[in-house]
Amino acid sequence: MKIKFGNEIVGGSGKSNGNVIAKNRGGYYVRTKVTPTNPRSSRQIAVRALLASNAQAWGSLTEAQRAAWNSAVSSWQKTNIFGDLVKPSGINLYVRLNNNIVAVGGVAISEPPLPIAVGYAQVLALTVSAATGAVTLTPVNGTSADEKAVIRFTEQLNPGVTFVKSKFRQIAVDDLVDATPKVLTAAYATAFGAPVLGRKIVCEVYFVNETTGQQGATVQVSAIVAA
Repeated sequence: MKIKFGNEIVGGSGKSNGNVIAKNRGGYYVRTKVTPTNPRSSRQIAVRALLASNAQAWGSLTEAQRAAWNSAVSSWQKTNIFGDLVKPSGINLYVRLNNNIVAVGGVAISEPPLPIAVGYAQVLALTVSAATGAVTLTPVNGTSADEKAVIRFTEQLNPGVTFVKSKFRQIAVDDLVDATPKVLTAAYATAFGAPVLGRKIVCEVYFVNETTGQQGATVQVSAIVAA
């Protein structure tokens, strides 16, 4: 559990003694921790295998390479939920970047890269039809030559559902061309089945640099399945 102290406790996250501290638009709250089932779909097995493979590969690096990753972390600081700058460990940085690279079809790297600018995905619209089953994503901007777009969707949800963070599944890695609709009908149906009238579907898109493994900002768009 993470707690930040000021004159009083001013923020927190994590779990302790069966409770979870979290935050929504209303502020921080505490709820009872619920342990979900441990599904073993082919996708989840593949994701876990990738994580394990990259973590094990860390041990195959030379001492000089591991030292380079440990030294590089100061260039990869990011702001946490409290607004404080934190930096990852060398192994965490190595695994995170290589997970991203492999996920978009690139070749894992053994030397730490320097941070560079990564494109910000923008999406104009998501349209879904129950009659035809068509799922179409229309972007505003496209990927550059060294980037891939990671496209993730949720299952079909009740329209009132707003918390979808844990529901996304990657269904495609692709090049996006400015304003050119991307038809994802087959990929969505394979993952979640045919769209059902009135259900809600959420999509998120972010760009990954194939060489460095850096991930750009994520954009989300949702749609109610139309007739």
